[in-house]
Order: sequence, then structure tokens, then C-alpha cells
Amino acid sequence: MHVLKNRNFAILYSGQLLSSLGNSLYGIALPWYVYALTRSKLDMSISGMAEYVPGIAGMFAGVYVDRWLKRDTMLYADALRTLVLLAMFMMARMAPSFLGLFALVVLLEVVGSFFGPAASALTPLVVSESELAGAMGLQQSSSGVASLVGLSLGGALITWIGAPFLFLSNAVSFVLSVISLRLIRVPETPRPKHTRDPFLQEWWQGIRLIVQSQVILRLIAASLISNVGMGALMFVIIAWVKGPLHETAVLVGILQMFLVGGAITGGILLGRIAGRVQSSERIVQGSFLVMGAALVGLGVLGHWYVAVGVMALIGAMLSFGNGTVNAIMAKSVPETIRGRFFGGYAALCLAVGPLGLLMFGLGMQHQLVPLRVFFVIIGALNLASGFLFFLPVRDDLDRLSHWAASPV
Repeated sequence: MHVLKNRNFAILYSGQLLSSLGNSLYGIALPWYVYALTRSKLDMSISGMAEYVPGIAGMFAGVYVDRWLKRDTMLYADALRTLVLLAMFMMARMAPSFLGLFALVVLLEVVGSFFGPAASALTPLVVSESELAGAMGLQQSSSGVASLVGLSLGGALITWIGAPFLFLSNAVSFVLSVISLRLIRVPETPRPKHTRDPFLQEWWQGIRLIVQSQVILRLIAASLISNVGMGALMFVIIAWVKGPLHETAVLVGILQMFLVGGAITGGILLGRIAGRVQSSERIVQGSFLVMGAALVGLGVLGHWYVAVGVMALIGAMLSFGNGTVNAIMAKSVPETIRGRFFGGYAALCLAVGPLGLLMFGLGMQHQLVPLRVFFVIIGALNLASGFLFFLPVRDDLDRLSHWAASPV
């Protein structure tokens, strides 16, 4: 928690925590509202896809993020998202329309695709290198806190005040984020126009880092392999609880609570652990291996009380792994190219999510194997990610600055 003594980071963290709380409530309210409006599960699924697909635009938004001031990019993005959510609230109250709502959701996510890379690029400018792991860990825990609040209060608030008012609450959270960003003082200098290359050339400069650095390529490959399975984990759990276990949604909620609780704990502890482990990559590797072994064990044993412990452990390992990966990348990638790099990385992670959902969804639909076997498969994917770190690669992180500066 030492990093919270850093004034700029404390303000940034507080604003983003409030924004994450609003996003969590919005994420629960949107599918609920769409289903209540159209009574169509297909429309509900379409609205869900509208939240994720535009995020792939982050692969290209990063070019502009690197050209602009990071703090101002985040500030203007949240200001625009406030206006979009206000429009969503007014439409829901006065003239409900699924097509109109769909268009606003897409616009909201497109604007958000600029915010994410800018936030990842700003954090290393706000904290010192020694504080970076702790900062990333706290940001992971804030996402867990937001999810916990959403799980705990989302349904009750929808019943009490209605889903449209949760759209409004998210708009308020973005206003608070804008205020917090205005209070941050970061030494940034915008890139002069005469130093800018053509758009596609600058975009390729960011992608090159993924291709040319063996260390970065291994980190990204491990994350993507893991995400194929982890993106479908909750769907497998829901099918397992409702099917072979013959339990209710209460158990699903309990498992989600333990997952989030583990994530919060792991995020808080990451700063302490990172300072005691000689290699940050060992934390990432250990996270994948522990998650893989835990999920294989759940698939073999198949008891709900085992799942409770497994979910808490997975939550902690997700915070350890994701926080450390982000810290390594933020520390290693040159400042001038972070927006493009993090935009591309986020887009790749988003792209594999639907692939995992499709694969596991088809497998469960056609009952290819018992449901417990899917836990083993997801565990095996995480084990494969962990085993990647046994492969020898050249330590080339110190050469990233050269690659970023060299001509295409």
C-alpha cells in the first residue's frame, strides 16, 4: 500500500475505482434492460457482443494515444462517455429503442478503446519503477472490488431504482473520473506533428514489439492461451452447477464471490510479493501453473466445496499474473510507443475471448465430454501457458527502445 502515498497515483486510483464501480453496475444493468425491453435472448447476446467487438479498435486507437497527452486522452474519453450514457438514460426513459441502444453501446465502447491504452501508458508516468508492481496490483484489486459491489448490489439496485438509473450512475462515475484526472499533474509533452509518421507505419511500429521481442512474445502467447479457457470458465461453472450438481444460482453467486475475493487479496499482496521474487516472470509462470493444477484438481474431484477454494485461488493467481504481466510490459515498452502496444495487446486478448466461448459452448451443447472434463481442459491450457516459461528465450527487453526507434 506504500504506492498510495504517491499523490498522483492515489488520485488516479480513486477516480478509476469509482469509474470501475459504475462500469460494474452498468454491466449488470445493460443485459437486464435489453431482455426486459425485447424479451429476446438473441438481442441480449447481441448487446453483449456490442460491448466487446469495438474494443478491437484499440489496436488502432493506440496510434492516436501515442500522439496525444495520455491524461487528456483519458479525460476527454470519460467526458464523451458521460454524454453517451446520459443519452442512453434519456432514451431508455423517454423513447426506448433496441437499435438506438445498440448504437450507443457501440459508441461507448469505441470511445473506451482510447481510454484503456492511455490508462496503461499513463501509470508508468505517475509511479516510480519500484512502485509499478504495487500499482498494477492495486488496479487489479480495484477491478475485483467493483465486481464484488456489482454482484452484491446490482440486482437489488435494478429492482429498487431500475436499470436506466444505473446507466445514469455510470455517467456520474465518469464525471468523478474526469474530476480526478484534472487534479493529476503529469510531466507530458505532446509529440510535434513533424515527428509523426504515416498512420499505418506508426501502427506497425507498435505491432513490431510483439513480433520481435522473444520475452514479450512469450508473455503475450501465454496470456492468450490462458484466456481461451478462462473466458469460458464461468459459463462452464454455471452449466456444471445447474446440471450435474442440481444446485441453484446461489452457489454460482458464492463461487463468484470467492473468485472476486481472491482477486482483491491477490492484488493487494502483489506489491509485497514482487519485491521478494528475483524474476517477475517466475510470478507469471507460477500463477499459470497454480491455476492449471487447481482446475485439473477440480475436474478430477468434482465437488462444489473444492470449487470454493479453487475459485479463491484462481482469483488471487489472476491478480498476480495479470498485474505482473502489465508491470513488465509497462516497465519495458518505451514511453513513445506504449499506447500502440497496449492497444494491440488488449485487442488480442479481446479477440480470443469469443473463440473460447464458441469452442466450449459447442462442446457443452453437443455433450462431447462430461462437464467436469472441461475444467481439466481449461486447466491444461493454463498449464501449457506456464510450461512456455521453461522454453529458453533471449532476454531482449533492453533492446525494445532500439526497435521502437528504428525505421520500419
